[in-house]
Amino acid sequence: WCMVQDTACEHAYWGYCRPFDFVPTACRDEPVGWHDSDGESCGNYGLASYCTIAGDYGIGWETDWGTFDDFASEGVTALEACC
Repeated sequence: WCMVQDTACEHAYWGYCRPFDFVPTACRDEPVGWHDSDGESCGNYGLASYCTIAGDYGIGWETDWGTFDDFASEGVTALEACC
């Protein structure tokens, strides 16, 4: 994390600034349209660094949220659908 030089790029004064539509290839919805029980898509998981391409928890995932299993949708977790 760092101070954001262009605050138009972020909604805060600090953070990691990258294009809104940037989604790592490995964090695409499969099945198409997948979202977790809170409505978060694979794109959101990638942008927020909830998971890594290697299939681990990312730096954006807060341990007090529980596990990816706690947010499964129709029996599919983010690790299976996205990362």
